[in-house]
Amino acid sequence: MNNTRRRHPKGFMALATLVVVVIILVLYMTLIKGFFPSSVPGRGGSSVKQDRPWRLDHLIMPADKHVDMPEPPQLVISDDFELKAAVSRNDSDRGFAELKFQDNGTVSGKWQCDYTHETRQYSYIATYAGNIVADKEFSDESGTDESLLFFIVRGTYTQRVYHPDLGEKLTEGIIYLSGWIAPDKSLKGKLTITTDDITDKDKWAASYELTVPAESIKN
Repeated sequence: MNNTRRRHPKGFMALATLVVVVIILVLYMTLIKGFFPSSVPGRGGSSVKQDRPWRLDHLIMPADKHVDMPEPPQLVISDDFELKAAVSRNDSDRGFAELKFQDNGTVSGKWQCDYTHETRQYSYIATYAGNIVADKEFSDESGTDESLLFFIVRGTYTQRVYHPDLGEKLTEGIIYLSGWIAPDKSLKGKLTITTDDITDKDKWAASYELTVPAESIKN
């Protein structure tokens, strides 16, 4: 009688264990990536050109310094006024940014935004301050426009991301708003969020369109 013992190679069990571990890791990384795709959705593939406003930090005046005021054809700021600029990215609304222009040339405000992207809930809150820059000249491929007035502000933002399976994550960073305001107080610019712990060459940033149409201005 032939009593042949069936053998189960140890290598088979090791391979099966390895496959299970790999599957678990893949599922885990997929879930984590879904929660923190890059902390900000739209980090890649955006139609909004990334801005680098931190290169203009030198234009933001200290609070105790005099700000040169504009003259015609630029907007003459004789009284304080406020603007509510629409913020958007890839045709998606991202709330409104408040901008208060004061008759001493300073600018300040806040931005708040709440929205849902896939299964994640995002919330931003930011405050910022800066000033106009009367001697900065606007120019593009069409030429120069001496009537446009430049402004730049800087501040901090807090981002809250909530995922139903992984909970909440808070991130803080730097926010800039900069752009050009016309004599009729219409405005075009960028809102940029970024970090401050890496070099300019490698600095990550996400830029949003900032607009105040002329037809929305209340005289």
